[in-house]
Amino acid sequence: MASESLTIRYASGAWEYVMTNRVPDVGDTLVREGETWTVALVAEPVDDHRVVIMTLGPVENQRSD
Repeated sequence: MASESLTIRYASGAWEYVMTNRVPDVGDTLVREGETWTVALVAEPVDDHRVVIMTLGPVENQRSD
């Protein structure tokens, strides 16, 4: 499985650059500095790189029909 490069951006303004074998899904969570962050958006790859936007709290699945 190929590794993907991600920039993880937090609502606080902080960010991380990581290499991973698994791209997170919207709704996945991670804990940083005692706070639980939720994946709100996973961008399509550009030049073999993705941006992941994190938010505090749960993300509601919304559909526009």
